[in-house]
Amino acid sequence: MKNQGLGVRGRILEAVQSLLAENSGLHFSLDLVAKKAEVSKGGLLYHFSTKESLLSALVVDYIEQLDQRIEIARTGKKLSYHEAYIEVCMSADAIRASRVLIAVGAINEALLIPLEVANKRWRNSLSDSLSDKSKGLALSLLMDGYLLSASNEISSITRAELKRALSWIL
Repeated sequence: MKNQGLGVRGRILEAVQSLLAENSGLHFSLDLVAKKAEVSKGGLLYHFSTKESLLSALVVDYIEQLDQRIEIARTGKKLSYHEAYIEVCMSADAIRASRVLIAVGAINEALLIPLEVANKRWRNSLSDSLSDKSKGLALSLLMDGYLLSASNEISSITRAELKRALSWIL
């Protein structure tokens, strides 16, 4: 089982991610999360007293994971910040997370405020890495658009097309 090895908190966050990715938050309840995480509702409420606290933790967890993945790509593969950012954003995990974050925003857009703060920090890091504020912004917007279209299957942007667009910025 995928959840083995995760603590209770991790299983709960994985369960809510799965539910939001599957149905865009339309049928999201604490009861469903507890059932999917294989914990009692009391166990869920011990870690997250409200739906909002659970979703807020999910957003913060996503930000921390993205930062960690960028740092791992930078140090492990000796990539620049913008190269690591692109690699991480093109991953299946990032596409799934984008789908989940859209669902969180549909439930309560105020829960995305930490993501807005992180996006500003990521844009600044991209601008520094590229030594150009306009290129940093353009790269951020391109990857945001890619994630939006990929997460919602709006269009079929291929990796080759994305790389051609990236070549205009880089």
